[in-house]
Amino acid sequence: MTLRHLAIEGFRCLSQASLELHPARSYVFGPNAAGKTSLLEAAYFLGRGRSFRTRDAKTLVRWGAQQLILRGTVGEGAEQQQVATSLTQGRREWRLNGEPSKAMALAAALPVLVIDPTIHRLIEGGPDGRRKFLDWGVFHVEPGYLETWRRYRRALGQRNAALKAESTGAIPAWDRELAAAGVALDGYRAAYLERLNRHLSAIGQSLLGLELHCAYRRGWGQEVELAVALAKARQKDLERRRTGLGPHRAELRVLLEGGLVREQASRGQQKLVAAALSLAQTALLADRLGRPPLLLVDDPAAELANPLLDRFLEQLWQAPAQLLITGLDPEILPSDPGHPVFHVEQGEVRRVV
Repeated sequence: MTLRHLAIEGFRCLSQASLELHPARSYVFGPNAAGKTSLLEAAYFLGRGRSFRTRDAKTLVRWGAQQLILRGTVGEGAEQQQVATSLTQGRREWRLNGEPSKAMALAAALPVLVIDPTIHRLIEGGPDGRRKFLDWGVFHVEPGYLETWRRYRRALGQRNAALKAESTGAIPAWDRELAAAGVALDGYRAAYLERLNRHLSAIGQSLLGLELHCAYRRGWGQEVELAVALAKARQKDLERRRTGLGPHRAELRVLLEGGLVREQASRGQQKLVAAALSLAQTALLADRLGRPPLLLVDDPAAELANPLLDRFLEQLWQAPAQLLITGLDPEILPSDPGHPVFHVEQGEVRRVV
């Protein structure tokens, strides 16, 4: 279930592009500011419903164009699926096999991850980004997770509204609903993280030669039930008018040799650790889904010097993923015979090999 064809219209500097991708690896070369990263961003937007570079989707529409349209063919034969998304004057549409659909359906059809020069933000940024990283992975491997997450978010919104309105009579009922959904949510996350750590440990040793793993703080005390914790915190929550405990306050702590990476590692080490997290998630998804996710890698040679680049590329080649990789120079990042090579310049994409 790999992305076999990607068609792009009106996305950033790319007027039109059509790429037939290899199920294992495809390469994109070209000078800086030519549109290589925009091509990766388009593939990411198709599968994730958002950009990895900006929160303002309107800026993705090519200057002078009325809309952007992205289409993809996922898989082959009887399992083939057609995915598409468009953005027209701020209005988003998603289609699966020609029928109106939801962003989550496209996300399930096209699991996509990215390793780019800003990946260190996963480490040095706040806990929200690491929770999203964790939740995206759980969504793909646990069929019941999405509905549980939605149930929790609804209950959290209602409880917060009751707190703001000082509606003390309604809060206990929302405590019960929030606790039931929150415990289930926490269970999904904990089970996923246990599996992720097994992959992360092996990749950390190969890439860094150090012990790398993640620890999970669930968002309330380890020795108390969530329903009890919410009841005890009710007065404090009324004073601050929001819910201060629960899975929405969880923290994924990334540890290198037992210490927090964000506090002791250099920017270069943070990038490698974040890349290791993405590679571990890639391996786990492939194992659980029985098919490779799409892994986008933006110009690794610009970020890493030897011998780190060689070690990183070795891990990439071993990853159970469909790779779409960009670079400035084929001499630095040599492509493989039999795998397609594209050249991008001034927003124009052409196949070289």
